[in-house]
Amino acid sequence: MINIVVLNWNSSNDVYTLFSSLLNSSYKDFRVIVVDNNSDLLDQDKLGNVIIEFSKYFIIDVIYNKDNLGYASGNNIAIKYIKEKNHNGDIMIVNPDVIFSETALENMGSQLYSSIDCAGVMIKTIDPDTSITYDYLELSGFNTVYKLSEDNKHLTDYLAGSCFLIKRDYIDKGNYLFNDDFFMYFEEVELSIRLKKAGWKLISCLDSNVYRKSNPESRSPNAIFYSARNSFLLYKIHSDFFSKTDLFKYLIKLGLFSLRKFKYKSVKSYLSGVVSGIRL
Repeated sequence: MINIVVLNWNSSNDVYTLFSSLLNSSYKDFRVIVVDNNSDLLDQDKLGNVIIEFSKYFIIDVIYNKDNLGYASGNNIAIKYIKEKNHNGDIMIVNPDVIFSETALENMGSQLYSSIDCAGVMIKTIDPDTSITYDYLELSGFNTVYKLSEDNKHLTDYLAGSCFLIKRDYIDKGNYLFNDDFFMYFEEVELSIRLKKAGWKLISCLDSNVYRKSNPESRSPNAIFYSARNSFLLYKIHSDFFSKTDLFKYLIKLGLFSLRKFKYKSVKSYLSGVVSGIRL
């Protein structure tokens, strides 16, 4: 059994497409837990209709948050719910804009148990408009390097937050999933480093894939703020993994990116994020 957690924020159209792809999955032993992060009323209404339509085909539970709790806390709400309901099965975190191939769930599950010391599995991700986005991920300081491989699986430095599967054993041993302090950005990196420090391996499944459009190069001011702030938080938690030089290089790169946009809000968000990070 796989518990598929989908965090929605004004993305009901994407949820519909995601659910449609699940209908074609070769693996059928799953339930879906949708967490709505205080979407607007119109999107909540559309989401309700989507859930009614697809609940004919698979189990769907829905949780409505009164506030937008962000990626970390929003997904943690679902983990808490799964444990309280005594739902069995491993846990998958997936973004609404992901589309599953027919064998994605089945092959990710197989790879998860291919090694006793594997804690989590991500998957090859393809941009439907271009080509392979990445097979696995490599960290260079605080920066992500997209990597390709000819193998059917590969170790990855961290699990892509857009779609990954994690063993239930890890959660049942009293471990938390995401650190609520992050809100969004770097939370999956922090989780992955924590897993690796505990002796677990992280694998990318390359004998199947999901589809997802690449992240746009432009970033909202909110994204720039949390990217800057959370780099400090990540360094504070894992200062034995990153160097001060890593942090400095990342902040310089992010600052230059903000300046190139020539938008007051972007630069202001960057500076606010740096100040907030220093104060952590």
